[in-house]
Amino acid sequence: MIIPIASIPEIGLDFEHTIPATTLEISEIQGDHHIHCKFHLSHQDDAILLRGEIHLQATTTCVRCLDAIPLHIHITDFVLLVEKSSTEAIDLLPLVREEILLVMPQYAKCQLDAQGNCPITGKNWSNLNEFAPHSPLSDPWSELDKLKKTI
Repeated sequence: MIIPIASIPEIGLDFEHTIPATTLEISEIQGDHHIHCKFHLSHQDDAILLRGEIHLQATTTCVRCLDAIPLHIHITDFVLLVEKSSTEAIDLLPLVREEILLVMPQYAKCQLDAQGNCPITGKNWSNLNEFAPHSPLSDPWSELDKLKKTI
């Protein structure tokens, strides 16, 4: 997805492309899915203004049940300004990858029903309070003291 700056007319350029999600090398995205990009590139003094949308429907792993869950990413306000002097062409692939990484959830979880059941596995997670503070497994200082005694 490389666009030469010289190929962008003064009125701007509409660009639409579909790329395989595997091209972006994002390990959290599973399966054979595609990313649909729709951009408008226009000249802005000494820069190129890139505006558009990015759509991705894929699957990822739930951190709770470790099964595949749907991942829907819809970026409607993608905006970027690229200086003309810094490059002769604009490679859209790393820009799309970065934007998707920014909006992806860090820890994707399936949406539990009202009873706390996983919609994929059916397992009940109602006894798990994710907001309760977790007690440490052991005192870290005592573990360090043990290490010091063995040396």
